[in-house]
Amino acid sequence: MEPVNPQPHHLSYPELAYAWQSPPALDADPVIRASQYLRVVRQLAPQFDWIAPAAEDQHLAVLTWVGGHIHHLNRQLAVILADLLGCFQPHARPTVQVFAAPIAAKVGLDGFCNFHTQPITLVIDPSRVVRADWSHLVVHELAHAVARTGGHDDRFYQALSYLCLAQDLPPPPPNSLDNGLLRYWPPCRLFSRAERFWRGEAA
Repeated sequence: MEPVNPQPHHLSYPELAYAWQSPPALDADPVIRASQYLRVVRQLAPQFDWIAPAAEDQHLAVLTWVGGHIHHLNRQLAVILADLLGCFQPHARPTVQVFAAPIAAKVGLDGFCNFHTQPITLVIDPSRVVRADWSHLVVHELAHAVARTGGHDDRFYQALSYLCLAQDLPPPPPNSLDNGLLRYWPPCRLFSRAERFWRGEAA
């Protein structure tokens, strides 16, 4: 869970997240649908090549599964995000959208926040951690959105502490500003079959 310092994209997709939480049409080609989806998320990422399945030799299998199932993942992340946003008063609630996507291994991230899009965009790779800890990734990236910073500074610490307490998660220790622990808070348990997740073989 590393911060990013993206360049502005000047995108405005108020209904985009909702569209990709909806199931595909019965006659939709899953490969075409997945290609369209990944193109959309790449446009929301700091760099186009940040979104890429790890198993290039299984690209068709990944596209086939994503095309038929991405709406399930996006719905689950959207429920988590809505619960977190409910912790804020309406006037203080950021406008945020969330997407599930395979983040390229070379990036070294489990998720990222791009607060230069409107709405602010969170991208989460749910293949990296166990399902029970998906909310931890969303908490971390939403804290970046609330703090409006890509770093792990005092503003981020305050936002993260608030979200953790609101969700009955352990808040970051007081010394986490100095020891680098904020980069990995809340702690997440790694998913042992991450390489199979995006092929639909990790159930």
